[in-house]
Amino acid sequence: MINLSPQILVAVVFAYVVFSIVYKLVFHPLRSIPGDKLAALTEWYRHYHTIVKDGGMLEQIEKMHEKHGII
Repeated sequence: MINLSPQILVAVVFAYVVFSIVYKLVFHPLRSIPGDKLAALTEWYRHYHTIVKDGGMLEQIEKMHEKHGII
């Protein structure tokens, strides 16, 4: 069995998160579509507006279309 120290595990998780952010903002095929960068990085943006804002994701999408235009 592989014995990973906590420092190595934290470093691997950190590297994965950084790689994921860079990929989504720089190399992803949909990167040129305008919009909020936080929404591009994670699904938590959608979950926040759906659950915490009591289904307000549709209103948020309308605000994004007003701000960034229709794609």
